[in-house]
Amino acid sequence: MSPDTAPLAASTLAELLVAWVIYYEFEGSRLDQFLADSDLFVKDREALYKSFCELSDLPLDDRRRAFKERLESGKDGDLLKSCHQTIRLVSRIGARLPTVRWLRRTPIDWHVAALLWIVLGPYVQARRREAGPSYAESFLKYALASTKRLLSQKRDAWLIRDPDRSRKCDVRYAREDLLLIKEELRSEIKRKG
Repeated sequence: MSPDTAPLAASTLAELLVAWVIYYEFEGSRLDQFLADSDLFVKDREALYKSFCELSDLPLDDRRRAFKERLESGKDGDLLKSCHQTIRLVSRIGARLPTVRWLRRTPIDWHVAALLWIVLGPYVQARRREAGPSYAESFLKYALASTKRLLSQKRDAWLIRDPDRSRKCDVRYAREDLLLIKEELRSEIKRKG
């Protein structure tokens, strides 16, 4: 190495380090935005969960279809509005998932994306057939990452907790249900048109 290349190499290394710090700060700000956004529309998510849970005594697939029919009936405009606001929120969060692996973990640990797909999946699939495959695409990718994260846990069952604790109509779902959801999400992401 010539005496002229050592300062140039050190300068290049310093520039790369500065670029990494800037990128890391950028990713950190995306994570901060996720944390701020995750508190938005809490009441909307609660309304969705409450309505989904009150469809008691139905197997999970039947409950999901019945919930889609409830949304599509147009009888509850507030519930439909909550649905659309939640889809937009989760899509926005999903579009901003950090790419740095250790920063990405916090949003993916936010299991709500997987739960919301359980609740809203059939409705979102129908809307994608109408609006095209780019509709809620970030939501799907985020829900898939969240579902994989849940499946990495050493558990065999989870639940969607009924916000109305007086009736306690929690919705239980098993590892097998999540495995089916994972495949549903994968095939929906691959679907074009």
